[in-house]
Amino acid sequence: MSSLLRPDPRQLQQFIPFSDYGRVTREIPVQTHHLDDVDEIRAMDFLKIDVQGFELTVFQNGRNKLAETVALQVELPFVKTYENQPTFGEIDIELQSLGFVPHFAVTTFVRMIAPMLPIAQGHGGLRQIHKIDLLYVRNFARLELMSDEQLKHHCWRIIVSARLIWPIGVFLHLRSVAACLCMLANTISVC
Repeated sequence: MSSLLRPDPRQLQQFIPFSDYGRVTREIPVQTHHLDDVDEIRAMDFLKIDVQGFELTVFQNGRNKLAETVALQVELPFVKTYENQPTFGEIDIELQSLGFVPHFAVTTFVRMIAPMLPIAQGHGGLRQIHKIDLLYVRNFARLELMSDEQLKHHCWRIIVSARLIWPIGVFLHLRSVAACLCMLANTISVC
């Protein structure tokens, strides 16, 4: 484990074998920069972020860059691993305030609660949802807040995600896909 935050030993002892993973062996000073201050990043359509408990701070200090972002994938904890770590609800509120909505659960991480032991190679015993990798996209209900360029990129993302989860996903996204194709064909600026 590595993070800018200290591991929370009390939380880690609840999960096998996290108490061993969370033992601090050394601390190394590192210099960090706010996302908005990284000049090398002018604009981004997609951001994938996993900074071990520091996601909320990145988002709060990256609002200008995120204003142009169409989609992002983030690892969100339901159970804290680190001291003072924001959890799913706090980060979700921030992302929704920036105009993003949850779109697709990429991966869900479930952990066995101690003192249960694994059965063979499975994770028997009591299990706890620990964290989730979640894809957020711009809120399609607020198209007027998106630039033409964001709208084009957002539409392609919806079309691609519908293809990835075919056949169920295409029916769930049929209206969005049809609207996107129409918008892309007409390159309209307001719907």
